[in-house]
Amino acid sequence: KVTVRFNSDDTFLMVLEANGLEENCQGCGIHIHEGGTCSNDTLVGPHYWNKAIFNEDPWKATPLPSVYDTVNSESLATVHMNTGLGYQDTIGKAVVLHAKDGSRIGCGLLHHPLQKGPVVLATFEASMKAYAGYDGPLKSISGTVQLDVYDDGVLKLQAYLEGVEENCRECGVHVHQGKSCDDPNLIGKHHWNEEQIPQDPWAHPGSAWYSSTESGTATKTFHIHNGYSVEGNRGHTVVVHAMDGTRIGCGVLKPLSM
Repeated sequence: KVTVRFNSDDTFLMVLEANGLEENCQGCGIHIHEGGTCSNDTLVGPHYWNKAIFNEDPWKATPLPSVYDTVNSESLATVHMNTGLGYQDTIGKAVVLHAKDGSRIGCGLLHHPLQKGPVVLATFEASMKAYAGYDGPLKSISGTVQLDVYDDGVLKLQAYLEGVEENCRECGVHVHQGKSCDDPNLIGKHHWNEEQIPQDPWAHPGSAWYSSTESGTATKTFHIHNGYSVEGNRGHTVVVHAMDGTRIGCGVLKPLSM
């Protein structure tokens, strides 16, 4: 199956969970197409994107933004995209899976969920403070990062930050492996289930970032899938980065509701 979750700015997370695919397929394509049917290859059409906003096909950007890898013949992949089109525009369109040689091997239509939608299993919140050992001009960073864990495995991260770098564009905010902000050597790298997801979802272009105002404040909401549910995210650190990648803020995810 393919699940698409839109953010408020019409960027979206696409999650693929599939088997019976080509074995050891690396960088194989998954795209939304213009057609509203899978019964006729011609009617499936080309990639679906807003040509009034983009001059070139965003599905063909470099590096390719929308691909999956297989382990044996199975895949759990996450894709972050901006096609310039929103939820209502995208409902009913065809999602196409490609083999390594580009052949179209799978197709399905996006539809409204039959039930009320995904259920929040737990909500965590991290209170942000200066990163351990950081003594730069942004050490007054504060704010919160809230993480909702849904029953379909998707996470919604909402960051409300103050004291970050002014006019910071696409600066990182990620969940990390560590469970304490006290020792920078124990905070570790990005946190995701590497057995299920071969590529780091936090490092995917357009995925886990915020942009700040001229006064150094930022509000950002996005969806992501790191392969872990409630217990796999509980107590982990959230790290905020400056534009040059410096780790400037840290907080620990603590239960807000269960």
